[in-house]
Amino acid sequence: MKKRSLLSRTLLPLLALAPMVSSAATYIDLRHEYRDPSDRHRSRVIIGNHFENGYGIEMLTNINHGSYGDGFGDNLRISNTEVTNYYTYAVNDNFVLNPGLVMNFLSSNTFFMPYLKLNYSFDNGFFVHGRYRYDFSNEPMTNDNGVDEVVKRNRYDIWTGYSNQDFTLSYAYTYFDQITPHSGELANGKLSAREHTVKFLYKYKPNFRPYFEVVDADKNIHIPGDDAGKTEWRYRVGVNFVF
Repeated sequence: MKKRSLLSRTLLPLLALAPMVSSAATYIDLRHEYRDPSDRHRSRVIIGNHFENGYGIEMLTNINHGSYGDGFGDNLRISNTEVTNYYTYAVNDNFVLNPGLVMNFLSSNTFFMPYLKLNYSFDNGFFVHGRYRYDFSNEPMTNDNGVDEVVKRNRYDIWTGYSNQDFTLSYAYTYFDQITPHSGELANGKLSAREHTVKFLYKYKPNFRPYFEVVDADKNIHIPGDDAGKTEWRYRVGVNFVF
């Protein structure tokens, strides 16, 4: 009940604000993911709106398809819901600032994740983006020393790639740095982890853009059987709609 109350107090006022500002673009993103060798399926839905004044809001929901070895559509359950508020400020035609706040609602805790993203696009279609995000939990959790402590983590993201009127090809590197000794928060069981992501998005139509991603998500000690501790690969297919 506490989690539901917090979600209602946070999300409903944000949604009520949306009709007060003229809309610039509404978007929906649907994505499915298969993880190997853990043999798991996961789906994601994003609904958002970017307003003409630079403010944006989106809600993300992750859906797990059961546990290890369950097939597509088996034992569906919502694993978490995120609400993101962000602002876009164009310094000039090439340089854009994006401060924002992600609120991640889990069944056992809530994480607040303020961030600052810097986007630079070159005139020839190449781009480089960087983001720093600070994650911390709402409630204390037991750390590696058996002490209840608020979870704190640094996250660093770098994107680079090329985009034109037909497609976008990008590479992303993510580094997680656990500040507090909560090694169980990262799948590799350590206090730091990394991800590599390659993404290809095809701009089939201005409002219909399918994409494909391959992710090297570091080692995962929670994979059952002989595959425990192996690198987990994530294969994703999705589509982005803009209205």
